[in-house]
Amino acid sequence: MMKRAGILPIYRVEDDVLQRIKQSILLFDTIGIPHLNSTIEHWDSAHGHNCRHRPTIDALTRLAESDLVFDPMPMSSMIVQGNEHTHGLQRLVDRIYELLEADAAPEPLMDTLVRLNAMALNNADPPMDFASVPILSKEHTSVIDEDRDSEVLQLIIEKLPVPNSDVPLGRVLDFKRDGVNEVHLRGLRLWMYKATTSKEPVTILAEELEYLLAQYSKCMSLHEINHSRSRLQTVVLTGAEWLENIANRQFSKAAKALFSINESKIVLAQAELSAPGKEVAYLYSANKVFGRGNVP
Repeated sequence: MMKRAGILPIYRVEDDVLQRIKQSILLFDTIGIPHLNSTIEHWDSAHGHNCRHRPTIDALTRLAESDLVFDPMPMSSMIVQGNEHTHGLQRLVDRIYELLEADAAPEPLMDTLVRLNAMALNNADPPMDFASVPILSKEHTSVIDEDRDSEVLQLIIEKLPVPNSDVPLGRVLDFKRDGVNEVHLRGLRLWMYKATTSKEPVTILAEELEYLLAQYSKCMSLHEINHSRSRLQTVVLTGAEWLENIANRQFSKAAKALFSINESKIVLAQAELSAPGKEVAYLYSANKVFGRGNVP
């Protein structure tokens, strides 16, 4: 499956910048932040070493040196294929100038900029090895057809947890790299693609998403209860016998008890992959680990 880049605007240092990046990394392979390098330089010179924002600035600087985030501005200046894309880009450029002249708030300005970057990256020549999607604030997500990707993305972001500030980035990456979660993320991206290309109104897609989450949450709650009971029963009934078998060197019986425990884990894993609503299993798992528990 093709890699996906989320183009994320940063408005001001006071925002929960790192938390928004962690949330975006849960969904995307890489994050593009317009004017990332110049923003870091500006913040670095404007804030002293003892400033309360210094940890955020230093962490963002380290991220900029990794493969997880990049500044899309130099890339998006590449030649764009086709006059129709050039026209669309020019409209966004004109809109940016209008906002600048009107001394507009940073939110609509940066949202327009991420649209511009995403469109340019998606139509660059030579083509990029990833697809770009603008991550817009909810109040600036348009309902025009060309923003269908952003509409569907907004539905997912509303259900995606925002990891706490004390959650290490490494924990977020470990979660994504887990074998089952990798499969679940592919399933969620497939649902997003189908939703983007469907003719259904976004309101219907939102209802479908709620339904799938409710289906999966209910199913997994029952499976997890059964898994917990099975595991407890195995431990209670075989615990003393397992110790006795070890003491008596009857290793085959001890191994059988361990197998019973592992078998219940396998049953739970199989249920995760086959449960109704599995298309949104990634959202369920992410919220259990980083968010407000089960969704919805």
